[in-house]
Amino acid sequence: MGACGESGESEPLMRPIQQMLALVLVVGFVVAVAPAVRADTGVQLGARGGIQLLHGELRQGGAPSVGAEARFGFALSPLVVALTFDHFFVRDRTLFQIGANALYDLPIAHAFLYPYAGVGLGMTRFALPESTDGPPMMGQGAQATSDSNGTRFGLNLAAGVRLDHVDVPLVRPFAQVTATVGPIDLVTVVGGVLFELDGR
Repeated sequence: MGACGESGESEPLMRPIQQMLALVLVVGFVVAVAPAVRADTGVQLGARGGIQLLHGELRQGGAPSVGAEARFGFALSPLVVALTFDHFFVRDRTLFQIGANALYDLPIAHAFLYPYAGVGLGMTRFALPESTDGPPMMGQGAQATSDSNGTRFGLNLAAGVRLDHVDVPLVRPFAQVTATVGPIDLVTVVGGVLFELDGR
């Protein structure tokens, strides 16, 4: 996972470069095909909850999460900006993430189901209990953890589906899978409900 104390010099430098290249390619593709679809405009706010799938030194497989989300649509853009917050219930430590993603409705909608994909940036914050006894939390050295708390940035890749039905015009249930690739890798499956505040 490499969240704390990478041994090599080149790997910490190469991984952000690879993430940036991937981000540029994905954003370029979305921008190239985006004019074919118009996103909803307005503001949507709501709550979300889910489960984190990966297991590692900072995270535990099956850890539940709760959070909030806001989505902003603009008349001149097919993209929707989604701001998210997720708190993961991980034993004996703190782990939460703030994300900013650009979502694009895929042109394969069926009835009232609208699939979408997105890319963005995730800021993951972690804190571990400090201890000088026994093995360190992160397995680095023989004393207390040298990096027991901090912030890491990664690339978010998201795919999901939202329900948009004429009978419930102000409510937008959704389900989404998000993979964060970076110093702290996360894979989360979330579901939630957004409420339309303005626009269509």
